Amino acid sequence: MPMKVEHIIRDWLVENPDFIEQGLRVVEKEHYLPDETGTSGFIDILCNDVYNNFVIVEIKRSDATARQTFTEVLKYAQLIKKQIQCS
Repeated sequence: MPMKVEHIIRDWLVENPDFIEQGLRVVEKEHYLPDETGTSGFIDILCNDVYNNFVIVEIKRSDATARQTFTEVLKYAQLIKKQIQCS
């Protein structure tokens, strides 16, 4: 089965995070965010910027899925915030 375009782009960005932003460091590819309410998911690429802020990178191929990404990223940001507070 051929690799999906999103996976090719994701893997390239993991190897070349400076393409997104200078000094960006990859924390994890396909970072799993569990949540007891059932809103868990995977972040395509979780990074830290030069100020140690989390940066969520989501790869979408179509306009329809790109529009849904805003809701997804907001959900992921809340889950990361919750994960940090529990650590």
